[in-house]
Amino acid sequence: DVGKTLAYENKKVHLQPYLHWNRSEHEESLIAFMQPNDPLVARVLNRAGELANEENGRMVGYQNWKNSSTGKQAEWFYRALQEENIHYLCPPAGFEFGASGQKVRIPGMVLHENVKQGTCLDLAILYASCLEAASFNSMVFLICGHAFTGVWLDNEKNFSTYPCKDWNLVDQNVKLSEGILPVECTF
Repeated sequence: DVGKTLAYENKKVHLQPYLHWNRSEHEESLIAFMQPNDPLVARVLNRAGELANEENGRMVGYQNWKNSSTGKQAEWFYRALQEENIHYLCPPAGFEFGASGQKVRIPGMVLHENVKQGTCLDLAILYASCLEAASFNSMVFLICGHAFTGVWLDNEKNFSTYPCKDWNLVDQNVKLSEGILPVECTF
C-alpha cells in the first residue's frame, strides 16, 4: 500500500567532519586513516627496497632472508621517509582538539610535493601505513599529547584487543627481543 510504513527504526548517528578523528567517541576509528595502498606510500616502499638492495637485503616482510630482519626493514622505511624531508607541523584547525580528537592528514596528503608536513599523529599513521604496505603488523601508540608507531617483530604476536589500553602488556612486549619495536616518527 502506498503511504503505509512497513518498518521503522530510530538510530543515533554520529557524523564527523572530513578527515577528523573523534578520539573521545570513536577511538578505534584511527586505523581508518591508514592507507597502505596509496601510490605515494608505494613510492616510499620502492625507495625502502632500493635501500635494502644497497645493503644486500630485501623487503620480504616476516620471511627469513639474510640481512633483512623486521627491524632492518623498518629502518629502511624510516630512512626512506627521512629522505622525503617532511616537516613537523601543528594540527590544522578543527572542531575538537586534544583528548577528544583532531584533524588528520592522510598519508597521501603528508607525502604530497606541495605539503610535506604533518603532526606526530599524521607521521605515525604514515609510517604505520608504510609498514602495512610491506605486510608488517604495525600499531600507533597514543600517549598524552603525542603519537608514535610500533611494529611487531614477530608475525605471530599481537594484542587480543584493539585498542590495547594495557600499558603493562605493551611495556612487557617492548622489552622482549621478539616483541614490539617502538619508533618515534617526528625526527
